[in-house]
Amino acid sequence: MEAARDLVDARYAALGVTREGVLTRFLHTGMDPHTVEAIGHLPEGKGVLGLLVNYPQTLRLADIADHPASVGFPENHPPMRSFLGVPIVAGDQIFGNLYLSEKSRPASSPATTKNLSSHWPRSRGRR
Repeated sequence: MEAARDLVDARYAALGVTREGVLTRFLHTGMDPHTVEAIGHLPEGKGVLGLLVNYPQTLRLADIADHPASVGFPENHPPMRSFLGVPIVAGDQIFGNLYLSEKSRPASSPATTKNLSSHWPRSRGRR
């Protein structure tokens, strides 16, 4: 997550692990422990995250709130606008999604998105 976060210069990164179309685990980086505690619970796979769980695809948004699937954020959640979600795939199996948000610089290039959506997940599947 840290490498992907650094690559696209995002403030936040998360890894959503899925099994049989359900978000089963959510790992994240970029939020301090006080903020995490104030939010109170991890995502359940609704909204844009749920869309990517059910329909794995690369999704790049300038403002996550503008997407029709957006359901907003829980109380005490930091603001997030820019968003990049990419599925993690090895062969025909989908393991989950990588989510990146709050890019510090203007929109990432198509080459960077391609690196995250094809090269990075594929290399992670080779062990």
